[in-house]
Amino acid sequence: MKKLPNADLLRKTFRYDPSTGLLWWREFRRGCTMRKPAGAVETCGYRVVCLDGIYYKQHRLIWKIVTGRDPKNELDHKDLNKQNNRWKNLREATHNQNLMNALGLKTNRSGHTGVSWNARDKRWTAYVGGSSNRVVLGNFKHLKEAVIVRQAAAKKHFGEFARAR
Repeated sequence: MKKLPNADLLRKTFRYDPSTGLLWWREFRRGCTMRKPAGAVETCGYRVVCLDGIYYKQHRLIWKIVTGRDPKNELDHKDLNKQNNRWKNLREATHNQNLMNALGLKTNRSGHTGVSWNARDKRWTAYVGGSSNRVVLGNFKHLKEAVIVRQAAAKKHFGEFARAR
């Protein structure tokens, strides 16, 4: 992770509105408008801003503005909305915790993270963890049973970072 600018410099440069999660320029800068929030949305969905020729993700700058320090690890958007930089939506997370608070793959037929169809056994398999550390929780005749078991295990293993779906 790249080192963020000094917190005092960020506070002098930007005004953070915690109710909207937006950053605003405090003074006019060439190429910027004071009538719109600072920065733009990049292709992967995060709000970014250019400061002294370097692009930063806004949620990381906001963390430093509010706390006065760089995040220890990654930052997680609780509601999965990468543009929702309200303070109550941001939290520090390890890489694994951040992965646990993610939507399942689009190819997932069950519609639930950690539950997949086992064609050989003709049953639903529930599991936690990734491909390298997967723990199978069991095979179930009904999808609902597999989902309930998986959600309980996710809550136990991942706590507040477990996705309900």
